[in-house]
Amino acid sequence: MKIVGYGEDSLTLWALTHRTREILDRLGDESDIKDTMMYFRPSFGRRGSTPTNPGSTADSAQFGEFDAILASPKSIYLIEAKWSRSPEFNRGTITLRSEQIRRHQLLRAYLLAWRELEIGCNWKDFFDNREGYLIVDEIRYPIAPTGSQLSRNLETILRGLSTFGSDIHDVLLYIQTISGPQLTTVENHGFQLISIECQSEFGFVSLNQD
Repeated sequence: MKIVGYGEDSLTLWALTHRTREILDRLGDESDIKDTMMYFRPSFGRRGSTPTNPGSTADSAQFGEFDAILASPKSIYLIEAKWSRSPEFNRGTITLRSEQIRRHQLLRAYLLAWRELEIGCNWKDFFDNREGYLIVDEIRYPIAPTGSQLSRNLETILRGLSTFGSDIHDVLLYIQTISGPQLTTVENHGFQLISIECQSEFGFVSLNQD
């Protein structure tokens, strides 16, 4: 059966499954593809608040969905994916929204905090060890409460990533279609830009393996 997808999510899945080697090479990662793992569209709840004042406290533990997380023996790559019709795209530049940046900052904080604890800890141990909060840019973000769906999602992914590389990188993956303009700039520091060409003219792409 031929499977054809459309739009940002399908293009992202195509790039990460059909151009994995190219993406890793551009990231400077020589890991064997068979030793890598990807989480596609992992959910950490609906978007929570993004307070801006130091010393304030967010009103929710939820922080949205990632487009993908790619893990190798060398590194963990937190991926934000875009194409030419993404609303953040403007004249060759993508400016990520504050909640998108904070999503990366929070998962990085979770990863680093989880690694500091002894192997085999459970979510209650983690929650109590951090006194129920993670601090990012002097703002307190509540940790997902024990027993919640969010805590189960996070624990599953944090455990799954614990055997992969210790480095963590933020990546902006741009899938350039035939008629799509080039992306030259990401107006946010710390995101590595990776552009992948796709022979799709209108945003439709075959998801079958070559």
